[in-house]
Amino acid sequence: MFAEWTEVDDEALEIHTAACQSTRFRSKVISRKGGLQKAIFSFEGPLLMAWGDADVTVIPTDIPDIIRASRPRSHTQYLNGHTRVFVVPAAGHWVQYEASQSVNELLLQFWRDTEHSPAGAGQGA
Repeated sequence: MFAEWTEVDDEALEIHTAACQSTRFRSKVISRKGGLQKAIFSFEGPLLMAWGDADVTVIPTDIPDIIRASRPRSHTQYLNGHTRVFVVPAAGHWVQYEASQSVNELLLQFWRDTEHSPAGAGQGA
């Protein structure tokens, strides 16, 4: 799940263990059976997605096609920023952990640019 196995530390193991023991969410329905595409298709709001370039759950070069296929009604919005997709270098599936500063910057910019978010309220999109 990490781009570099040497980056796995005690904190990451504790987080993963706790998540595995307490989760009630069955992610395979989303990740392996088309659930993600269905969820994206039904959601019409602004969307930010980030993957690590070493994520083993998806091929990063396939992401734009997946999003376009999932949101055909908003293809023009995909092009103008309604849907933003980023591939973060040197990160795996745990992109928010491995590249927290990069992901935090993406989130802050997205919220600033999104009219109805707390960070972007009243600024226009």
